[in-house]
Amino acid sequence: MTTLTDVRRVQPGWFSPVSKRYFGDIKYLVLRGKVSGDLFLVRSTYNWTEVLDGAKKVTYRVNKLDQSTLEIGDMTADVFETLDATKVWLESA
Repeated sequence: MTTLTDVRRVQPGWFSPVSKRYFGDIKYLVLRGKVSGDLFLVRSTYNWTEVLDGAKKVTYRVNKLDQSTLEIGDMTADVFETLDATKVWLESA
């Protein structure tokens, strides 16, 4: 079973306090897509527009993980309002 600790070991800079603050990230989860079985990094983060406007709103973003190296890949275009909505998306991923 792959854990967040495994992903952090591969790319420690991604999870640094400076990076976390810059991107507005709050929390990270490693979850698996139901259809593909692929691993994804799910990030709860503050929306960029809200950060600039001053009103913070938490959203969820997803990055695909390389299945052999666990390197963090591109972020999907989807922005989710809740963790439950993210998990529904992962059921078809």
